[in-house]
Amino acid sequence: MKFISIFISLLLSGVFSLHVHAADIVKLSELPVWLQEAAAREKKVKKKTTLKIKPLNVKKKVLGKLKLKEKGDGFWYYQIGIGTETPVECYVFSEFDGPANSLHGVVETSLTTIAKLTKKPLADKFNYAIDVGVVGNTPYLLFDTLYVLGEGDKKVTGVLKALSAKTNETLQICLHNEVGYRETFLKVFKSFVGAFLKNNDDSVFFESTHKLIYNDIPVGYGQEIYSTDKDGDIMIQSDMAFILPVDASSLSRSDSVSLFWSSPDGSLINGAKNSIENSVLSSSFTIQLQDEKWQVKGELQGKAVEAVLDHTAPLLSSFGSYLEVKRLSNSDQNSAEFYMWSELDPTSAQKISVSKISGNPKANFKTDMGPIVMTFMVENNGIFREGTLELGALNLNMELIHVYGEPTLP
Repeated sequence: MKFISIFISLLLSGVFSLHVHAADIVKLSELPVWLQEAAAREKKVKKKTTLKIKPLNVKKKVLGKLKLKEKGDGFWYYQIGIGTETPVECYVFSEFDGPANSLHGVVETSLTTIAKLTKKPLADKFNYAIDVGVVGNTPYLLFDTLYVLGEGDKKVTGVLKALSAKTNETLQICLHNEVGYRETFLKVFKSFVGAFLKNNDDSVFFESTHKLIYNDIPVGYGQEIYSTDKDGDIMIQSDMAFILPVDASSLSRSDSVSLFWSSPDGSLINGAKNSIENSVLSSSFTIQLQDEKWQVKGELQGKAVEAVLDHTAPLLSSFGSYLEVKRLSNSDQNSAEFYMWSELDPTSAQKISVSKISGNPKANFKTDMGPIVMTFMVENNGIFREGTLELGALNLNMELIHVYGEPTLP
């Protein structure tokens, strides 16, 4: 199930060994009055410029006065004048680690550059704000950093705002090194990213994006796209990205991508998944049925993994889990069991138990997978609206922020 796979990714990234609290994010009311006043500034941007990148088939007007400042192999760097003291900076990458890891890397590089340009050492930095949203059907990450340059009475304070979004095969990251103009910057970013968006082709029948909230902090997202191929099989593309505060000034980052194939009845055909944690490949797996046995190959935390599962019966894909929950919802049964594969224990099949529950205004189903318990709300069409995952005293909330279609073949 999608929520289970998200939770597993977080477990593998080590997030639940971190002591994350909402208080670690700097509150505006705690800042000096002048900074609070500056943070409220906004600007109306009317001018538009054509963004054109021929190799990517991009040609569209975007907000602001756009200038290409540098380009290389799979790399474009723009400055966008928006009528404020400093321009917005936007990068386009065709090769990248992911929305979370690459965003963090660009922010760290930019802070170093700011210190060099001002000839003031970076004295301190703080995680100022983290958020998640969507541009059309594309999720984005927001990460703002409050920083201090210089020493003694020569100290200066600034805010570096940053946003990232993955669109198709490219990544867009935009920065704005100026206090305030948060909504202005977001509008310019959405306009820039919008130039790279493409409409789904007719083969896509369902897609969903959920915001992930841990200890009241929106820390990432999980996105799935379901489409059919010419043979009638189902391709399932999944992306997950997390930026998790470790303490007041540092982050843990995680990006994962997967591609699985499912039969129309929901049974798994094969699949592959790769995850990058803190700029290092943490896991990479493939699973496929050969000679009537499930074969798993890959690596986990730098160690090779190769196994034949003891489970020889069919495994459900995430599409199959949608079908199973919908079937259970429309039946007189109160519970069901099935098996899926996950990288939490890549050498065995995972038993999933699903049961109906009542008396919870935010959930009508519960799922158990060993020590992991999830409660979630399923609509009549099978879409997961919201859910809570629990492991002991720890919990992760999820909210649907974008949906297209239904998890049922047309």
